[in-house]
Parts: sequence; structure tokens; C-alpha cells
Amino acid sequence: MTPAARLQAAIEVLDEVIASARDDGPPADSIVTRYFKHRRYAGSKDRRAVRELVFRAIRRSAERPESGRSAILGLVDDEPNPLAELFGQPRGPELRAGQEVASPASSVPEWLVPELSPLVEEGEWPALLERAPLDLRVNVARASRQELVAQFEGASSTPLSPWGIRLPPDSRVDDHTAFAEGLIEIQDEGSQLIALACEPKDDDRILDLAPARAARRWHFPQWLRRQRSLRPTATGPDYQSSDRAPGARARRSRPGCSTRRKSSTSWPIGPVPPISSSLTRHARAAGRGGAIRKVDGG
Repeated sequence: MTPAARLQAAIEVLDEVIASARDDGPPADSIVTRYFKHRRYAGSKDRRAVRELVFRAIRRSAERPESGRSAILGLVDDEPNPLAELFGQPRGPELRAGQEVASPASSVPEWLVPELSPLVEEGEWPALLERAPLDLRVNVARASRQELVAQFEGASSTPLSPWGIRLPPDSRVDDHTAFAEGLIEIQDEGSQLIALACEPKDDDRILDLAPARAARRWHFPQWLRRQRSLRPTATGPDYQSSDRAPGARARRSRPGCSTRRKSSTSWPIGPVPPISSSLTRHARAAGRGGAIRKVDGG
């Protein structure tokens, strides 16, 4: 695809996204994926470029634009850029009409403003739309963070978590050797800090109460190495689906620890209900006199 064709594709995708937002349809990422399923000629660079244009336009438009074209024209008007030169080129969008209005830029839709915390000042709103970095958690039972940082381009240590690595936005790790060997997992720093705040003691048993079973148990790699007891527990309807998802078993085995599925009869507190006021009672029963650290994070 030529740059002009990519721009036209972004306009077409945005038209579908706007219609979906109006009719309570699927999210933007699903629409982008569906769009390219019917356009096999588009290569990976084409898909990435179109996707970037689409989400740039979405991030600058707090209110729903009139059309995909007006949203893209907003990007053109924001600052001098080569996008304006693509209008009128073969396979690109038509030349801009003299009175054609671009979609205005805004950070937060009007209906959401009353819901924002007063601790987040208006000057900070644009930061909410910035591209987020990719955070990794190092399996410190098997690897050193310092050694792994050197293996990723643009990587740095997370400022607070002692296990985290921060990569630039759009970084890929699923094809990296360290990921395949279970030395890292994708996890934002906030979730890592939840585990850090628990500070398990030597004789603690950890109840990880989660809506679905996942790799959340590797919150505690250095404590697992000391043979503490960790019981990750699924409580939601997604338990079965998460356990049977493609690659689920392989993913859980990557960090180097084994897992076993247990019935409620082998679990001292019995079936765990959805999170409720009974959580404390169940946690105390499971602890049998030991401390229970509740971890509820992704």
C-alpha cells in the first residue's frame, strides 16, 4: 500500500468506528482486525501504519467526529505534517475542499468530566491519552533483571518495582527467547506493586483470590523459591475457559514451577464464592493460624 492508500484506509476504518460508537457496536481494535481480514494484500507494515493513524485520530477526539475524514483532517490541522500532501494522490483521499471543517481536538468528553477525580487536574488530562509503555515482570527466581534489561532495545528498570522492566510502546516480546523460556511475563508495574506491598512472612500461606486462573501466581517468585505456600484460586465463570485456552498449560509451566488442579475437597476452605463480605472468614479458615495476603490484581 502507498502512503496515500494507507491514509484512505484509515479514513474508512474510522467511518466504521464512528458508526460502531453511535450504534453501540464492537470496539475499534476489533474493527481494525476485521477490516484487514478482507484485505489480504496489506502487509504488516501497512496494517501497523493504518492502525497508528486510526488510534491517533481516536485519541485526539474526545467527542465523536462527524466522519473518518473529518477526524483525519484534524490530525492534518494539528501541526505541519506530510499527511496533507497525500490528499489528491492516486488511491488516496480526495483533495480537501475549501470550507471543509476538521474535527476539533479535545482530551475528555463532556459527559466524563464530572466523573474524573479532582486530584487529576485539567492540565494532566492530555497525559491520559499518551501511549503507554510495556511493562514486564522478571522471574527473579531464574533470571537477573540487570541482565535482561540489556537484551531489550530501549529497556529500563521500572522506577518502583524491583522486578520490572519498562519497554517503549509497541514493543513485542512474544517472539523473544526470554519470554519463551519463562524469564519474563507482561505485567504492568502497578500490579507488581500489589504483590510487593503484601510482604509475606516466613510462615505465611498466600491466598490469591482471582476471577480467573492466570499467571498471577508468579507475583511471588522470590517467596516461592523459599518454599512458601501459594494457592491461586479462581472464583469466576471464566475459570474453565482460562484453563482450556490455547497455550494455557505451556504458559503456566514457563516460569519453572508446576501447577496442579485441585478439587474443592482438597482445599481446606471448600469452594470459594465470588468476592464478598465472606472473604475474611474464608481467608482465616485457609490460614489455619497463619497470615493470609489477599492479592487482587492483574
